[in-house]
Amino acid sequence: MRKALPRSTPLLRALPLIVPLAACAGGEVAPTPDAQTRRVPAEWEPHAATWMQWPGPWEAAMRPAFADIVQVVQAYEPVHMLIGSDEAKAKAQSLLAERGVTETDLTWQLVPTDNAWMRDNGPIWAEVNGALTVLDFRV
Repeated sequence: MRKALPRSTPLLRALPLIVPLAACAGGEVAPTPDAQTRRVPAEWEPHAATWMQWPGPWEAAMRPAFADIVQVVQAYEPVHMLIGSDEAKAKAQSLLAERGVTETDLTWQLVPTDNAWMRDNGPIWAEVNGALTVLDFRV
């Protein structure tokens, strides 16, 4: 059984760049005309994994810190890492290995990324009528 992720550690407080699966502010969303119940779970609610985006070329200095964060979070829950290309993934895997980070409970998601700040461009998870889904703002 995994340990519960501590609410506050110096490493996690210092870099507010990770977003758990239940990302973004919580609370009830106003009812829609079609009477669906929608809710964005709060960051501190139980969740299945932590989602991160690997730092891009202009954020390269943050990569060692991201590797350290992955290693800490892996002790508590799985990590999903968004990355923009297979080439970037290979380089990230090399850096993680150099820093002693295993790929245990690390799942790579190959998707276009903009930067490592998940709150700006990462997925927003919501409960719609009790089912977890990723919001799609193009609809």
